[in-house]
Formats: sequence, C-alpha cells, structure tokens
Amino acid sequence: IVGDAMGRLARASATLDTPYLAPFLNVHDALLFDVPKKEADNAVKHIAKMMTDVPYEWVNVPITVDAEMTSKSWLEMEKIGTFSSDD
Repeated sequence: IVGDAMGRLARASATLDTPYLAPFLNVHDALLFDVPKKEADNAVKHIAKMMTDVPYEWVNVPITVDAEMTSKSWLEMEKIGTFSSDD
C-alpha cells in the first residue's frame, strides 16, 4: 500500500509540476517529502488524501496517515495531524 502511494504521488508530482509531492525517501512505513514552507498546508492535504485513498477493493480497514513536519531535524518533529480514509 505504501509502495503504491509512492508511485501515485510521484506521478501526481510530474503531472501537476509539483516536485515536492514526490517522496524522496521511504523508511519502513514512512514517506519523507521536501516541501517548501509556503506549500506545506496544501501539500499535506494532497499527500494525505492520496495516501488514504487506496485503490484496492480488498482493503477493508481504515487507512490512517500521521503527518509531521520539521525544518531542523528529525528530533524536532511537530505533529500536523492524523488523516484517515474514514474522514
């Protein structure tokens, strides 16, 4: 599911000419993005929507995405929100 989301986000990034929507790193079940600060709110909404809209009918449980942001280091992550396919 995460791999599929990575592919869909990369394609959307190219189609929309928004390179920051393409994940640049995958660590276990986390995707990392390099988003300009002025685009952060819209990018988070778009990324969370694409990650929770799973295109497989066999997925019959809610998909949840936790969004965090930092401009300094991984130790200083700030939670932005939790998004769910049930929302």
